[in-house]
Amino acid sequence: MKIVTTCPSEYFGVSRVFEDGQSLGLWKHIPLENISLPLEADLVIMGGAHPTYHVLLDKIPQPKWIMWTSPLLQTELASVEMERLLYFAREPRIQRIWFGEKTASSLFKKAFYAPYPVAIDRVASSDMLVAESPFAAEVAKLDVVTPPEGIGFFVPFANKQKNVFTQLAAMKLFQETHPDVPLKTGGLLPEQARFADQIGLNYKDLGWRTGRDYYDDISQCKMTLHVSISESFGYGVMDSMLLGVPCLTSRAVSWVPLNLGLTCDPYDPTTIGTAISSLYSLEPVPPVRQIAKSVAMARNGQLESLMASWKDLLYNPEP
Repeated sequence: MKIVTTCPSEYFGVSRVFEDGQSLGLWKHIPLENISLPLEADLVIMGGAHPTYHVLLDKIPQPKWIMWTSPLLQTELASVEMERLLYFAREPRIQRIWFGEKTASSLFKKAFYAPYPVAIDRVASSDMLVAESPFAAEVAKLDVVTPPEGIGFFVPFANKQKNVFTQLAAMKLFQETHPDVPLKTGGLLPEQARFADQIGLNYKDLGWRTGRDYYDDISQCKMTLHVSISESFGYGVMDSMLLGVPCLTSRAVSWVPLNLGLTCDPYDPTTIGTAISSLYSLEPVPPVRQIAKSVAMARNGQLESLMASWKDLLYNPEP
């Protein structure tokens, strides 16, 4: 079965799901702005919600699904998300809705659950390859190897569920006892930068980073922050851990173990600041790369197994 996925390139989270799936050979991804009709596909999966989709629904004759990445809690922060989801649930030209969240998939009549893919090889950096090479011990002896420093904070800063202001405040509390440890950020919004400046945060904003720059920035940090209020999966956490860099997150990222000092309450800056301090000084570092790799491989296997039944979903009437 030939599957084509599409979404606007600026939908970073949705694009990540589709691009990782393409890297694993599960489907072909075409950014929405590059779509040309007709499409050679048995199934078209559109990600998120976009006004152009209303036009495509009539112009694409193949079965059409929607992949919905926003967890239900996110609709509390942006009510328009729920309005869009309800539209797709009622729209007869949308045959199925794919959720990466099991709870949501059980609430809607034509919904189903499948985990999001993780292209492990896309994340691997030169640092990671060196660490896993047979010459790692020799390389580690070289003076040119620079130890990681600082704490990374690389999230889509416009998303309210990322809990940005609370984490900036927590980092400032951490710096009261660690003033020389900078926070490295990836494109703060103007109001977030003004807040960081006002509270006297020691930070360096690297701008919005993608591709190899993004992975290299993570690799050069001692730990990262991703203490969000809501997540459908947590690719940022996965990226950091696959690179061997511990990431402090919340229980919103359900696949992270709770007993390794990697999770904390996302609502209180003092609690987060204390958790940052604990993880920053933790020795030995938790086996985060092994954890992430195991989770990624298990999810990929589950997705491929479920995809074997997708052809049946194409030809079965709406449940």
